[in-house]
Order: sequence, then C-alpha cells, then structure tokens
Amino acid sequence: MRALLAMTALLLSLTACSGIEVDRDYDTAFDFSNTRSWAWKPAAPDAAAPAHPLADSTLLDERLRTAISQALAGRGLHPATNTPADVFVDYRLLIEPPLVATREPRIGVGMGASSHGGAFGGVSIRFGKDRSELAHELLIIDISHPASGKLLWRGSARRASDTSSSPEAAAARSSETVNAILKAFPPAP
Repeated sequence: MRALLAMTALLLSLTACSGIEVDRDYDTAFDFSNTRSWAWKPAAPDAAAPAHPLADSTLLDERLRTAISQALAGRGLHPATNTPADVFVDYRLLIEPPLVATREPRIGVGMGASSHGGAFGGVSIRFGKDRSELAHELLIIDISHPASGKLLWRGSARRASDTSSSPEAAAARSSETVNAILKAFPPAP
C-alpha cells in the first residue's frame, strides 16, 4: 500500500512539474469517429498579424505546423489531398507579458518583554521585488467544420516562454506543447 501511495505521489509531482497547463473543449453533438482528413483553415483576408513580435515568426510557424501535422498523423488523421477535408485546423500563439509584483518599501518595528524581566526588539526594512514571473505562451489549436466554420474542438496550453533555446530545442518544445494539447483528440464517442 505504501508503494502505491509513493508511486501516486511521484506521478502527481511529475505531472505538476511539467509546466504545461492544458484545457480542452468540444462540441459533444459532433461525431468525431468519422474524422479522417484535415486541412489548414484558409487565412481570412483581413487577418491581423500577431500582436507580439516573438509570435510573428515564420520559423515558429513552420515548427508549430510540423508539430501539429505530426500529432494529427499520430492520431490517424491525414492531410486532405484529392477530397474535401473533414475538418479545418488552425492555431494561434499569444505571448502574455510577464507579471511583476513589486513591494513598496516598508519599515517594521517590534518590541516585547519576557516574564523574566528581559526586553527584546527588532527593526525590519524591506525593499525591492516581491515576485517576478516569466512571460507565458498560450497556444490555441482550433478544429472547425469546413462548410459551416463552426468550432468543433479547441485545445489550449499555457507555459512559461523560453526564448533562449536552440532551434532543435524550440522544435522539441513546440512538439511537446502540441502533443499535450492534442493528446485527447479526437474525443472518445
């Protein structure tokens, strides 16, 4: 029994340390069991460029498209070639700025006495940052109906940004994030 509890605690701690927060939602009325092919959703003519310069990268776009294509292939979906796609796929990457909370300078004074006649006291002064947090990336993958445009499935992942990695590490990171999102796609009937 102790071994089982220890293993459960270990698995929970590893899951908590992964650093990727994943959310998924989907249309429960749609039958995903017949979904076999996909295509990239055509870009809207008035589509705005990403608001953050780090998200506006053809290198990153290629990495994410490759990761999404590979993840969908691993789930039995293939790109539509000569027939219309069963679903359209699209993604958005948002870069959330870092949160920084600062502490105002504070001075504290404390005094006291003991029952043995002694006195004590102290002064504390605090300055500087209380906490600082890295910027975060929010990757959203949408799967929609080609004819109606209706959103059928949405998955998202939020994790700390890492702009210091090599191209290989960035590709592995993109793949890890995409696989975390698409892990439960298509949903079970």
